[in-house]
Amino acid sequence: MRVCFVDHSYHNKTRSTQFVFNALKKISEKVDEFPIFPGVSLADEDALVEELAQSDYDHYVFFQTEDIANRLIDLDLGRFTIIPMYDGAVGRSDAFWQQFLGAQFISFSRTLHEQLTELECNSAYFQYIPPIDPSATERSTINRRDAFFWERRPDSPLNLLLVESLCQQLGVSALHVHLAPDPVEKHIITPPASEPGSSGAAMTYSTSTWFKDHKEYASISGLPLFFFAPRVREGIGMATLEAMSRGQIVVAPDVPTMNEYLSHGVSGILYDIGDPKIETKFSDADLVSISRGAIRKARSVRAEWDHDQDRFESYLSNDGRRWSTPDFSSHFVNKLRRAASARRWG
Repeated sequence: MRVCFVDHSYHNKTRSTQFVFNALKKISEKVDEFPIFPGVSLADEDALVEELAQSDYDHYVFFQTEDIANRLIDLDLGRFTIIPMYDGAVGRSDAFWQQFLGAQFISFSRTLHEQLTELECNSAYFQYIPPIDPSATERSTINRRDAFFWERRPDSPLNLLLVESLCQQLGVSALHVHLAPDPVEKHIITPPASEPGSSGAAMTYSTSTWFKDHKEYASISGLPLFFFAPRVREGIGMATLEAMSRGQIVVAPDVPTMNEYLSHGVSGILYDIGDPKIETKFSDADLVSISRGAIRKARSVRAEWDHDQDRFESYLSNDGRRWSTPDFSSHFVNKLRRAASARRWG
């Protein structure tokens, strides 16, 4: 099987889609990557579409690039697998998804998966988390309440001003802010309320603007007790999942996909993005318990993923095998339910 893999080019740097690429290589004779930068010019997108329109692959996989798939679906090139991310799928019409009824979907968000199956799209649901350091442990003692926040989209509701307010509610005494907005956005950086390294009335600030590699990033972001999710919505949310697996307490909006991994007060802290208040006053003992719950949840998801990799590869290869799954929103189960309902109410 020869595979065309269309992905965002910045994933080549973050390696966040490497697990998909590795699975494709395992089951395929050949996998060719076609990276495209989000927000690329229409001319560049046209060039890619024209190139793919003349291609002859057995299988086309589109990771967060369903707009490219949209322009190719009517050409009957081969089998299509669409892997949308929840944050990019919000607001798309039912008609947009229904044009892919002949394709298959992989969903890393239960909410998106259920939306697709309601539209009778062929979707399989998976939860993924990166490999976990076996030496990672919960924060057994709370020496201080410090936090890390990467301000990726300063002009969104989830910006430094909001995080400062949440820090006050959580009793945070030190906040590190990574001032590096997403490259596809036109942003004005929000300055910290205090100068870097200075001590205000309640909180000390430090900042960074660039890390040479992921190791350096993790050495800074992985130390504080609290890790603020950087965006209102996530696709998978690798950074926050890595924080969970380190025993950090993720503070995130109560929306997918983070509320599909986190339980408020058990494995993380969730808040309403429209009314960002944390009503619960968490004691140090509460925070130790949440840290422990975060690692337990991360390990549980990873164990399930390790068990589920055969199903993932089977679905990608379309080998016809059926797999038992505890996911009662699965496409096959929904199909049976709809058929039973039709017979009953005819």
